[in-house]
Amino acid sequence: IDYEDFKRGLYEYFVGKYKNKLSEDMFAKLLDVSIKYSKPAKNWKKLKLS
Repeated sequence: IDYEDFKRGLYEYFVGKYKNKLSEDMFAKLLDVSIKYSKPAKNWKKLKLS
């Protein structure tokens, strides 16, 4: 999975799910924090982006 595609997919998922006007800047910060404090390898395996 390309990182940019991964980021875009997650962004669309969150915006779609929560109907938020989440700014891309805020989203990028959230993503960086979540990756920093999670175990990315495990999570990426579970992730299924269509």
